[in-house]
Amino acid sequence: MAVNATPQLNGDDAPWKPRVDEDFPGQLIPFGAKILFWNNPKRADNSSGKTSPTANDGVFLGYHIQLGFAWKGECPVAKLEALDYHAENGSITVQ
Repeated sequence: MAVNATPQLNGDDAPWKPRVDEDFPGQLIPFGAKILFWNNPKRADNSSGKTSPTANDGVFLGYHIQLGFAWKGECPVAKLEALDYHAENGSITVQ
């Protein structure tokens, strides 16, 4: 996905642009980058109280593209603090 959203080295448009007639609207982030993501307060894993932070450190896992190449700003991420434990068990929770 990152290759399709990035302009080519020879100066041509990104492959995304001719397909949907516009530039990719999202920020280009490398796969596996450490990011700070919004921690949805309605999720069950946020039980530390009202004053808990609304953002967590995480690992960027790509872009979620809808049918018809529609991107609605959704990017799967994994919480960094729980990644070591879950990676050993083979079950990483994606948010």
